[in-house]
Amino acid sequence: MLTNVNSGGTPGIVAEIAGSQTTIQSVGVGIAVNASSYVNLDGGGSNPAGAGIVNNGAGTINHNLSGAIDIENSSHIIVKGWQFSSNGQDHNPDWIGLNPSVANWGVGGVRFYNVSNSTIDHNAANNCTSISFSLFNSSSNTVSNNTADYPFTMNFIVADGSSYNTLQNNVASTGDFIGYMVADPLPGTWEFKTYGSSHNNTLTGNISHTDGPTGTEIKSSIVPAFLGGFVLLNGTYSNTVQNNQDWASTGAGFVWAQAVPSSTTPIGVVVYPPILHCNVSVSDGPVSVAALNGNVWKGNASQTIDPCIPPQ
Repeated sequence: MLTNVNSGGTPGIVAEIAGSQTTIQSVGVGIAVNASSYVNLDGGGSNPAGAGIVNNGAGTINHNLSGAIDIENSSHIIVKGWQFSSNGQDHNPDWIGLNPSVANWGVGGVRFYNVSNSTIDHNAANNCTSISFSLFNSSSNTVSNNTADYPFTMNFIVADGSSYNTLQNNVASTGDFIGYMVADPLPGTWEFKTYGSSHNNTLTGNISHTDGPTGTEIKSSIVPAFLGGFVLLNGTYSNTVQNNQDWASTGAGFVWAQAVPSSTTPIGVVVYPPILHCNVSVSDGPVSVAALNGNVWKGNASQTIDPCIPPQ
């Protein structure tokens, strides 16, 4: 745990956890950073040839009860070159307010909460739940060249007032419900009043495939009806989804949808099946729903794209 580690206003790394043979395992979180800046967390496994890590000798953070790396109230943090496996546990996701509490989502692989100007690069998350990589109330960050597989519920989320973030060149698969999601809480929730909207995020050059629920999850009615590969949810606006690729994801490859509350389902929203897409009725910004909330989908490739999204 690193707390109140800062540079005194002078840019430059002031603390580092590094080493290609580093192994971390605990009953809580592997690494926690709070109220700090210019901290470098380097697992030594960066892969210059592509996404993810070089397996030989990468630092590992495995089997932590809540998650691998939790960064809060910080800036200028670098997380790179780690292998995360089997971190976290299944929680009870909040699909209405998207409450960022770890009671809802856990930490999973890497969690940013109230973080800015930071980087998550060349990491690999396998079977880290509930989310592989999450940004809550975090802005101006870069999430790049990571690989992610087998989470419950999704691999990447950008939510709760998270804006001007870039997700690029990541490779994700087998999210139980969703590959990548940019989302706002539903209007009227305290989370929306607290954090505001998520906007002006860019997703480019990412790959997602084979996202979808198990038969048991479908029978248990815990699958949200807005599932898919790349999902823009609720009133989020002015996001760019460009030159990404999805295949074999349940629901659709590229989705524009709004959660519909329900008092008759275990998760508080309408569940799949069937899908419930192209039902957005609110914009949380200055752009109208008729103008797609200013969201741009361009140059994406998928087997199925929602009919309300322009042809690619």
